[in-house]
Amino acid sequence: IDNTINNGNLKEILHDKRIYQIIIMNFCTLYFCFMVTNTNRSFGQLNLLNEKVLSNLSKVAAIINGSGRLLWGALFDKFGFKKLYILIVAVEIGISSTIFQFGNNTIMYFIMVCVTALLLAGNIALMIPLYPKIFGIKYGTEVNGICIALYSFTCILGPVVAKFVVHEKKDYQRLYLSGTVLAVISFIVVCMFKEEPFVFKSDKK
Repeated sequence: IDNTINNGNLKEILHDKRIYQIIIMNFCTLYFCFMVTNTNRSFGQLNLLNEKVLSNLSKVAAIINGSGRLLWGALFDKFGFKKLYILIVAVEIGISSTIFQFGNNTIMYFIMVCVTALLLAGNIALMIPLYPKIFGIKYGTEVNGICIALYSFTCILGPVVAKFVVHEKKDYQRLYLSGTVLAVISFIVVCMFKEEPFVFKSDKK
């Protein structure tokens, strides 16, 4: 069911600050997730972790990322967006701030990378139904397209930053902590985020 009465237009919707909050949350949350996706193997190798374990880790993380979206989708129907996204960002802050210290612990590192894959799945799965929920069926797809166009470069930003920042093992700590900083920003934004459906000015009269 479309929660908005389509008497307005897209221009009016684009003045809603929540669009930009969504872009910020996506950018700041996905940054660390994609960073781990692209660097977990190289960092694990620097910590002399078993190569077979790292290979299996990549496979398991990919499976979790794919199948986890079904789980998050079901949770969205029950709990909505905000509570779940706060959980995602809070867990990301914990992982991004400690993963460097656990880099030489095979079990903990394996778990952290897998949980990060689950967070990535959650970010994607929770955002997809959020647009129609807030902006309605008619405009939700258009807003989604705009937001994706603006934050999609996050997936390539991680490798680019890593290329310039990482020269030795200790540089990974700075790299992952930069993810912590952005996750904190995302946490602040989601706490201020309002999940109510958008209402056109003409519908308020």
